Amino acid sequence: MKQVLAIAHKTVLKALHDKMFAGITLIFLIILPLLPLLLRGDGSVIGHLRLFISYSVNFSIFFLSLLAIFMACNSLYEEMFRKQMFLLATKPVRKWQIIAGHWLGTCIIVGTLLAGATVINYGGLRWIYSHQKSVLTEEQHTDIAQNFFSARKTALPDNPDIDSMVEESVLSFRKANPNDKTPAEELRETYRKRLFYKLYCIPVNFQKKWTVSGIKGVKGDVFNFRFKYYTSEMPPDGKINGKWVFGEAGVTEEHEVFTDKSPETYHTLTLPVSVISGDGTLQVKFTNQDNDMLTLIMPDKDNVEVLYESGIFVINYLKASLLIFCQIAALVAIGVLFSAFLSFPVACLMTLFFFGIGTMATHFVQMLSAPVVEEAHGHSHGHEADHEAVESIFDLVARKMVGSMIQVFPHFDTINPTRFLTDGRFIDSSTMIWGFGIILLLQGGTALILGTIILHRKELAKVTI
Repeated sequence: MKQVLAIAHKTVLKALHDKMFAGITLIFLIILPLLPLLLRGDGSVIGHLRLFISYSVNFSIFFLSLLAIFMACNSLYEEMFRKQMFLLATKPVRKWQIIAGHWLGTCIIVGTLLAGATVINYGGLRWIYSHQKSVLTEEQHTDIAQNFFSARKTALPDNPDIDSMVEESVLSFRKANPNDKTPAEELRETYRKRLFYKLYCIPVNFQKKWTVSGIKGVKGDVFNFRFKYYTSEMPPDGKINGKWVFGEAGVTEEHEVFTDKSPETYHTLTLPVSVISGDGTLQVKFTNQDNDMLTLIMPDKDNVEVLYESGIFVINYLKASLLIFCQIAALVAIGVLFSAFLSFPVACLMTLFFFGIGTMATHFVQMLSAPVVEEAHGHSHGHEADHEAVESIFDLVARKMVGSMIQVFPHFDTINPTRFLTDGRFIDSSTMIWGFGIILLLQGGTALILGTIILHRKELAKVTI
């Protein structure tokens, strides 16, 4: 352990004596405190806060990641380029200790800068809020406290399994009509449209019900219910009238809310916790009372959710900083790996490639797994049909291969804390476990092990006569 700490100490000292590192760090520490003054948002205080936290956190991630990549890729390469590595190799220092020491030293430097950025960003948030606090109404204070300076958990309604329901409907149709020759895909599409209308469309004076379960550990006397709906056409006055009933008679209190909200945008209602049952279940009923006789469309996914206070903003904010550190520490491990056998420019490019793919990994996986929609150009025959079939198979195999390769990359976008902080959402344990367990320990640790193996097999010096 002494050898690892000694190499880490040497790495830190080398960075502190580097004029380029000092200059870049100074620029970073100057720009970051100026962001509250440079960013304005949509004119509201909560919009200003959300814009600042989004830009400041992403700027910190981007800048510190680049700094970590350059430092990590230069660590081993510079010692080998200047022919200093053999001095360590001839001492009682193992190869894994060299790798671990450079990784630890770089993480200490970047971690210290991250701690400073965390304090500066939090100070910026408090400055924005206190600077405009005197002009806020009581309602705006409550809105900011509930929707930004909070750590809210999410509970979603119990969604039906439409795919299973479609398959059951198709099987029932086949049994009742054994001689029918309708293609299976056509039947599935027909039943899917019917189920969508039945489950998600609300004609005038009709009612839709939801059951939201798993609401545990609610802090305070109120919680938020967020919803968004769509319409068959835009209403003349831009609003839809409706009646909400929360709770279940005889089990909990019932709370009625009449709304006239615009479609295609999110709206939030503040409700008492007394409408939630003892087992954490909320019954919700909505009646379409639109005067223009418009049908509402309310898919359950991402359009209906319960948000309730379950943590403290400061602790949630510190969790966000830990997630950022997990990403940066994993990047340092990847950079040290490539610096063990590549030149500095190539190692930087490779690590930047990992950084870029990891930042959008989930988007790439979803894009590659999405079904390909082909236009119909009539029926093909003979060699043309065979050629199209081969192209389709090749495209499917290529998409599966590329998608599997991307799964190996660290999915940095899954632990980006911006989506939690901008909306006051609780960073749950599964996200923390993914950041520490999968990205840092598993993937970062694998990179360090590979770097150790490569450095152990690398020829550091050659005897010449």
